[in-house]
Amino acid sequence: MKTVIRIDGMRCASCVISVDDTLEALDGVHSSKTSYARSLVKIDHDPDRVNAQRLQDAISRAGYQPRAS
Repeated sequence: MKTVIRIDGMRCASCVISVDDTLEALDGVHSSKTSYARSLVKIDHDPDRVNAQRLQDAISRAGYQPRAS
């Protein structure tokens, strides 16, 4: 499944790495592709192992603000 989440609070390219590393560490996430320019992340994941709320929680813990797409 692919989920897209908009993100507020990213200020530089290292933010992209931080978001991707945080999400890819979750069990069930296959890949994470964050766009600094578009302020969003596209996540390929197994919905039986990780849901959208858990993805948003991880983004929040990394210091950014997820918002509805």
